[in-house]
Amino acid sequence: MRKIALIIFCLFCIPSVSFAEDDCPLKGKWYSNEKATLEQMDKYGNLTEKQRKLLSNKFFGKLTIEYSCTEATIYYNDTVKTEKYKITKRNGNTLEVELSSTKEQITLAGDCYLISLEPLTFSEVFCKAK
Repeated sequence: MRKIALIIFCLFCIPSVSFAEDDCPLKGKWYSNEKATLEQMDKYGNLTEKQRKLLSNKFFGKLTIEYSCTEATIYYNDTVKTEKYKITKRNGNTLEVELSSTKEQITLAGDCYLISLEPLTFSEVFCKAK
């Protein structure tokens, strides 16, 4: 009887664990992936050669974001900033995230996500720390 009760308990716990993780899909530490972002820029970016050089040498691969379920801590060079965030909309793998009065669109893709850099016509790629 104890074994049956334990099995039933486990069956009810497993789905609740997956739902809890699903409610917080960004939880963890994410690094800007310079190589994947530059590939996005080359494929989708509508930039001049001067703009490409400026962006490729300065920005990508330097940002780290660590998410809890309610806060994002952003690390860039020697700067650390923590902000509240919330997922305001979810459609499949696409999330609308509100962070400091701005809304960003994030697309989950396996161990990475893409964040749309709107006026630049391409996305920055972040991959989860292992």
